[in-house]
Amino acid sequence: MKNFFFISWNDPKFYNTIIFLSKRLSNKNYKIKIYTKKPEQNRDIIENLDLGKNCRIVYCPFLSKFFPNFLNLFFFSLYCLYKYFFFKPDNIIFFDKRSLISFLFIRIFK
Repeated sequence: MKNFFFISWNDPKFYNTIIFLSKRLSNKNYKIKIYTKKPEQNRDIIENLDLGKNCRIVYCPFLSKFFPNFLNLFFFSLYCLYKYFFFKPDNIIFFDKRSLISFLFIRIFK
């Protein structure tokens, strides 16, 4: 079974592409993990979306409101790098330009 990582710094409920793509790939028996930061409001809306049977949303546990945004983005990128080396996904899909910073970390340490 192939593994896919979807990385999005913003809230995934705003990306219709994530919803439809994860459902389609999940129906083809691919494992999908969506890495994102915790939404500030309405977290239950995201968890109630039908993203497919093999899809899981993973929130970065190191983010805090007390840190500046660039520091949170740095921690998020390091967390995605850690998960990349731990799970070895077959494909990674980035959904916004801020999440591409994690791509730079993955590219450097790969």
